[in-house]
Amino acid sequence: MMRWKSILFLLLTGILVCCSSNLYGRSINTRSLGCALVSGNLNYSDTEIIQKTIGSVSEKAVRKTKNFSHYMSLNEKGFTGKGFEALTVLKYQKKIGFQQLLPTAVLGDPHHVADLLLFDKRGKVVSEFQLKAGKKIAISALSDKRYDKCIILTHPETMESIQKELTQKIFQAQRRRVELSQKWKSVKNAIISGRLTDHVNSMVVPSRYESLKFTRKVKKIQYNELRKNIFDSSHVIKRINSLSAPRQFNILVGLGKKIAGDTASLLDVLLGVRRIWQAEGQFNQGILDYDLASYKKIIGMIQVGVGAISLAMIFTPEPITKIVALVAITVGIVVEVIDCWINYIQVKRNDMRKRLFQRISTRERVNAVRQLLLKNISQIEKIP
Repeated sequence: MMRWKSILFLLLTGILVCCSSNLYGRSINTRSLGCALVSGNLNYSDTEIIQKTIGSVSEKAVRKTKNFSHYMSLNEKGFTGKGFEALTVLKYQKKIGFQQLLPTAVLGDPHHVADLLLFDKRGKVVSEFQLKAGKKIAISALSDKRYDKCIILTHPETMESIQKELTQKIFQAQRRRVELSQKWKSVKNAIISGRLTDHVNSMVVPSRYESLKFTRKVKKIQYNELRKNIFDSSHVIKRINSLSAPRQFNILVGLGKKIAGDTASLLDVLLGVRRIWQAEGQFNQGILDYDLASYKKIIGMIQVGVGAISLAMIFTPEPITKIVALVAITVGIVVEVIDCWINYIQVKRNDMRKRLFQRISTRERVNAVRQLLLKNISQIEKIP
C-alpha cells in the first residue's frame, strides 16, 4: 500500500513539474493582460530598444534631403511618438529596476494594441500602456474598445491641460445645475482610477519637449553617420566595386553627368564675367558700338547669374537639380546665339560704313565724315 502511495506521489510530482515547465516555456502572450510566466531574457540594451522602437535612417532618405533639418521637417511627426516610447522605457529602467518596462516593438509585435508592457520579476505582464501625446486623441482613446485593457499614458503638459479643461467643465455644469457630460464623466473616472495618467508607477513620463529633443538627438547621430558613409569617397569606391558591371557603368555615368554639370555651371560663370569684361574693352577701343556693348553686358550678367544659381543648387534633391541644369544649358545656348548675332550686326555696320566711304566722292567726304562724327557724339552722350 505504501508502495502505491509512493508511486502515486511521484506521478503527481512529475505532472506538476511538466506543467510548470510548460508554463515557463510559453511564449509571451502579449494579447492578454496578466499572461502566464515566461522564460527567456527580457533584458535589452539601450541601443536595441532605440533601434527597434525609433528605427534607423534610410539611405534613400539621406540622398533625398539636403541636410538634417530638411529630413526632420519631413519626418518629425512620425518619429516623436516612437521617441516618447523609447525615452519612457529608458527613463523607467534607470529609476526603477525591480520591474521591466518594454515596448511591444522590441518584443517583436509592433502592431500590438499596447505600446508598452510592464513585467514583474517573474516575467508576468502586470500592465499594458497605450501612449497618446495629444489631448484630443488621449480623451478619445478612453472610449476606444481596442484599448479597454490599456492604461492611457500621456505627457505631463497634456495631462495638465486635460485636468484644467475638466475643472472648467465641472464648474460650468455646477453653475448651470446640469449633469456633467458623459465624455467628461469618463475622463474624470479615468483620472481617478488611474486609467488616464502621466505616471508609470511613481515615475513621471517625459514631456513632449524631452521626447522631441531625444528623438532629434538620436536621429541626428544616425543621419550624420550615414551621410558621412554615403558621401565618403573611399566608401563610394568600395560600393561601386562590390556591384555588378552594368550597375557600375550606370553609377559611373551618373557621376560623370554630375561632374560635367558642375563644371558647366562654373564655366557659365567664368564665360559670363569674361563677356562683360570683353564688351567693356571692345567699346573703349571703338570696336563695338555702345548699344551692342550694352546688350553684351546684359547677356553676360544673365549668364553669370544662372551659372551661380546652378552651382548653389548642387546639394538640392535630384528633380530640382535636373531642372536647374536644363535651364542653365538652355540659357548658355541662347546667350551664345545672341552673342554671335551681336557680332554679326557689328560686322554688318562696319561693312556699311566702309562701303559708304568708298561711294562718297572727295567733295562729299568732308560732309559725310561730319555726319558720322555727329552720330558717334550722339551715341556717346547717351552713355550714363
